[in-house]
Amino acid sequence: MKPIEDFDTLIDLLLTYNTEEKCSQYIAFKRWGEKPVCPHCDKDEKVYRFSDNIYFKCGVCRKKFTVRVGTIFQDSKIPLTKWFAAIYLFACRSKGVSSNQLAKDIKITQKSAWHMLHRLRFSMAHPKYDEPLSGIVEVDETYVGGLDKNKHQQNKTGKQGRGTVKSPVLAMVQRGGKVKTVQLDNVKAHALTTVVFNGVMANSRVITDSFNAYWMLRAKFKHETVNHSKNEFVRGDVHTNSVEGYFSILKRNIYGIYHFASKKHLTPYLEEVAYRFNNRQLTKSERFNMLINQSDAGILTYSELTGVK
Repeated sequence: MKPIEDFDTLIDLLLTYNTEEKCSQYIAFKRWGEKPVCPHCDKDEKVYRFSDNIYFKCGVCRKKFTVRVGTIFQDSKIPLTKWFAAIYLFACRSKGVSSNQLAKDIKITQKSAWHMLHRLRFSMAHPKYDEPLSGIVEVDETYVGGLDKNKHQQNKTGKQGRGTVKSPVLAMVQRGGKVKTVQLDNVKAHALTTVVFNGVMANSRVITDSFNAYWMLRAKFKHETVNHSKNEFVRGDVHTNSVEGYFSILKRNIYGIYHFASKKHLTPYLEEVAYRFNNRQLTKSERFNMLINQSDAGILTYSELTGVK
């Protein structure tokens, strides 16, 4: 029987998938359909299902497995019921959820919640959406990180205000379409234009402010600018309101929910916000199912994430 895929609220989800068995069956259906595939040898000729509907055994390589193998759930001791709740809270809330709040909501440690959320960001980034933007594309740069008071002690500078925000970020927004964000090392002309050359289709209209680092864009695009220093913000359909609006969303997500994102981990946070923005037209159950479908992205261990063995 086909599992229930449509639900409107977290309560609907938790009442429907309230056991490990039901969650395992749902992931198996979304991952393999009606015919399970061995994640060890990729064979589906002889795969046997145990009576608990959780374990499988491959008749070819003779290995046991569950739906967790080869996914972001592998080696996690957290029940799939709690994973389902976390996926819903992460994917379906407009600004996501912090590790502190998630830990309280599903009763796990903050450390486990932090690792869980990074696994979900990892699945969001695989596969990446590499189709180039086109049409009218607005481009702008900003600095993202966090206020000094919200940083870990070893990262504090002792300064206050805008000077404490250190990581440059470039955003490209296709009007009426998707956004791409990239963390940069600097905002020099080569760094900025290389990202735009790779992310936008040639001959598109690219609109920026008058920052002189964008001068090389004219080689590949119809480049137009607005001069904010002279109080010019709109000239016909030439403006950067869309990308500036996106930066507002991005910063409200990071500062309002996470308070601070280190330079080391900033890119996954950028991808999270872009992913949510790019799929804003989907229903809650569609966003949930999209992450379930991408859960076989692989394993992100705690040591890989932190560099601590």
